Amino acid sequence: LELTRYFTQQLEELPEITLAFNPPLNIIGFTLQGMTKEELVKQLAVKGWRVSLYAHWARIVIMPHMSRKNIDQFIADLKKIIQKES
Repeated sequence: LELTRYFTQQLEELPEITLAFNPPLNIIGFTLQGMTKEELVKQLAVKGWRVSLYAHWARIVIMPHMSRKNIDQFIADLKKIIQKES
């Protein structure tokens, strides 16, 4: 769960992001203020990220092969999406 905690901390630093819950497992749910979950998933897919939809949020499963480098790149791409929307 170390990577899940790291990922969660990175998301929490973005004021436009709301976490759906405090992840007890390797699954993170979140929303982006001012954008539907469908549009968010679409924007991330353009950048090569596969994020699923679940209930009212985008869902990421932290897989064993992921690294902090992957997470940092995801966060960088997410920040670009946020800046584009601002």
